[in-house]
Amino acid sequence: MTTNEISIRTMNAEDWQIIAEIYKDGINTGNATFQQEVPTWAE
Repeated sequence: MTTNEISIRTMNAEDWQIIAEIYKDGINTGNATFQQEVPTWAE
């Protein structure tokens, strides 16, 4: 039997590169945000 676990934690700076790529995909499709550019980690 396989069990799947989900862990929720606070996003940190090391996560930002992959998150920014996902965010960019949302911008490109127009389905996730009205922003035109990926924000910086600080934003």
